Amino acid sequence: MRLGIGGQRHVAFNEPGSPWDLATHVVHLSQATRTAHERQAQALWRIPAWGVTMGIKTLLQSRHILLLIAGSRKEAARAALYAGVADVDWP
Repeated sequence: MRLGIGGQRHVAFNEPGSPWDLATHVVHLSQATRTAHERQAQALWRIPAWGVTMGIKTLLQSRHILLLIAGSRKEAARAALYAGVADVDWP
């Protein structure tokens, strides 16, 4: 499985505050997440307001995970991951 960490402290569209006991589910994408993807879509109206994501429960059941962390704005998220922070505000 391949994942990315978002600058808004989310992984796989599990925004801060998402319960860790969720399996795959439908989520409402935050305005910050939608705005972050605006450059790729070339217009905010092309970005869906809803998405399907694997919950933390599903992710933790994986045997292997490749996590991509790119960009300096994701440094706080990387530091929390390496520090082993287990907090719903840092999925």
